[in-house]
Amino acid sequence: MKTAGGAVGLFLLLLVSTDVLYAQNLPGGFREVSVQDPGVQAAAKFAVEAQGKTEKLTLEMILKAEAQVVAGRNYRLVLKVREKGIDKTAEATVWAKLDKTFELSRWTWRGNDAALRDDGKKFPGKISQWNGFVRHDFQVDGANVIVVEPKSPLPGKPWVWRGEFFDSFPNADIELAKQGWHLAYIGVPNLFGSPKAMTKWEKFHETLVKEHGLHPKPALIGISRGALYCMAWAALHPEKTLLVYLDNGVCDFKSWPGGKTKVKEMTGPGSPKEWVNLLNAFDFKNDEEAFAYKKNPIDHLEPLAKAKLPILLVYGDSDKAVPHLENSEIIYERYRAMGGQVERMVKVGGDHHPHGLPDPRPIVEYFERTWKARRDAR
Repeated sequence: MKTAGGAVGLFLLLLVSTDVLYAQNLPGGFREVSVQDPGVQAAAKFAVEAQGKTEKLTLEMILKAEAQVVAGRNYRLVLKVREKGIDKTAEATVWAKLDKTFELSRWTWRGNDAALRDDGKKFPGKISQWNGFVRHDFQVDGANVIVVEPKSPLPGKPWVWRGEFFDSFPNADIELAKQGWHLAYIGVPNLFGSPKAMTKWEKFHETLVKEHGLHPKPALIGISRGALYCMAWAALHPEKTLLVYLDNGVCDFKSWPGGKTKVKEMTGPGSPKEWVNLLNAFDFKNDEEAFAYKKNPIDHLEPLAKAKLPILLVYGDSDKAVPHLENSEIIYERYRAMGGQVERMVKVGGDHHPHGLPDPRPIVEYFERTWKARRDAR
């Protein structure tokens, strides 16, 4: 937080130049403003300090801010504060006067984080902001995890589980959070969807569902190697999966990180370093054991098809790192032949990067349609 004095000075400078604009657009009304606005931050700090004269409080985060032009400006704030080690939520109205002083007009407790969720324990750990949403970083079973809370969770509390690369090409994730989906990620790098990785995933799923009330069936996003994690989970737990979205996904580790240096039939360059990591992740004694593995995603689709699990494939048809003919295209053809529910969005001329679509609406709409169709199937 900026110091009150510095922030107030900048706030008053901004106030002089923007009063006309506010008055023209919203005479007498409140308008939502950025929580990063210097005036908002100064008002929030003052509100917590003023209320803290009777209660020892620490400002954790500004969740929402609105401004109204008066003789100066009124700020209507939603604040997350900590009192005696407990997170609580409050609404405060602060009058920023023209004489550079503040007045706390109203302070109302909402209660703790349960006010922002309909059930479940509050999320622990470090709190920060991610694209305008509350982010929690903590650990489950020794692994670093991330949970992002939507401002208005959808009934039933659906959630999106990233297989790898949290915050990479996140435009669809951001739009889903805006629509009320929680976002989640567990960091188990270099495990490639192996049984070791799934053991960690089991613990994380149990924590989010049983302790925090999220829906039993997450929607999975597998970007690149993240597909190995998502498809491994879906094959193990089709009854605990809403859908699988693969984006230029690795669906056969012989293609990547194997590649043509390991398997002559493959066309991609592979990655010798990551191949060693893969052997270690699965405890393969040698290359031959890896080649003989029968549970690569392209070879292990039956459990998903039997459960009628929806799969969305987004991929470029010129992907040099993870060639589509060895990965996504095989999933599409084999799953469709099994009677599986599969859709694809092919980016003509698209390489491995960038992932996703410039406009994420088709992806978001797929998630929304699937949620509406399958949310009550527990």
